[in-house]
Parts: sequence; C-alpha cells; structure tokens
Amino acid sequence: MSSRDLDEEDYLEAVKELLQDYPRVKRKTTHILRGVMCSAGKEMIRLRPNGWVARCIFDDEPFAHLDDPDFALPTEPQRCTVRFCSDFGLKYALLTPHQEAFVAGLEALRIALYDEATTHFLHVLELGGHRGGALNNLAVAAHRSGDPAAALAYLRQAVAADGAHPLLRDNLARLQADSRCRLSICLEVNRPDPA
Repeated sequence: MSSRDLDEEDYLEAVKELLQDYPRVKRKTTHILRGVMCSAGKEMIRLRPNGWVARCIFDDEPFAHLDDPDFALPTEPQRCTVRFCSDFGLKYALLTPHQEAFVAGLEALRIALYDEATTHFLHVLELGGHRGGALNNLAVAAHRSGDPAAALAYLRQAVAADGAHPLLRDNLARLQADSRCRLSICLEVNRPDPA
C-alpha cells in the first residue's frame, strides 16, 4: 500500500482525540493574511499522512508529493493564499510595520484591552495602513468601551474610506439601527485601501 492510500479521515480523528486534553491548542486568534509575504513552505510545511505537501497547515492545496522525484521546498517567501491564519502562522508572515500594528490591535481587542487596541489602530492610520479596517476596529473598541457615539463616528469614516467593504457597511447599518448591537471586527491585515 502506498502512502497516498492512507485514510486522512482516520488520521484527523486520532489527532483530535490526542489533543482533547489540551484545550489551549484549540484557542487561537484568526487573521486574514492573504497577500502578505510568508515564509511558510520554506520554513514549515503541512505534510499529510498520504504524502502530499502543502505550504502551511492552513493551506488545502498541496504543491508536491514526497514521492515526486523533483520534490523541493520553495527557497523564497511567497504571498499567502489561504483564507484564514492563526497565531501560529503569524511567526512565518513577513509583516510591514502597519500590518504589525494591525495584528497587535487585533490581539488587544481579543482580550478586551480596548485602550491598547485603540493605540495600535491609530498607529495603523499614522503608518498609512488599511484605513477602513483600522477605523472599523477603532469603532469596535469604542463601542465595547461603552461609547456608541464615537463608534458611529469611526464607522462613518471607515465607510467613507472603503465603502466597498461589506463588513464596514453592515456594522454601520447595525449600529445606526441599534446602539446595543454587536459589531464585527475586521480581520483583514493586508486589505489595500481603494484608490
């Protein structure tokens, strides 16, 4: 039997059972890093039980098989193509200063450090990062701190900066309809502002 014939379903169940006593393994913050330069594939890989190799643990598209005679890992960082990435993948991402500030703001929001999150997202704006996302997340921090008026002002600026972003428009509509609503965090670390 070839390694290509192994049942990945059985493998995944065994891994879940093994990790059930380690709840911290399952805790993560999700980021959207699509388009960010990343050294995954060069410094780490996802090796499936059947021998297929992908760039990272979040990448479902294998780029090679261990049995391939010309198998080689990438030698240079490549742009991330996966939809979501966790804290684990961040150590392979090659972030710019405004992207680092954005991620720091997301981390602060996650643990309810709203003043710290605000500082980081204001720094994103100073560095010329994604205005719409940073303003949206400033709105989330203000709203969760009990200041819906400031949240509304930030969301209006966010929509003015990136009106094509559905999350920003949805947050603005929700907050205008109900000041007690739950606002969504923008996770897109690398979204470019519209021209």
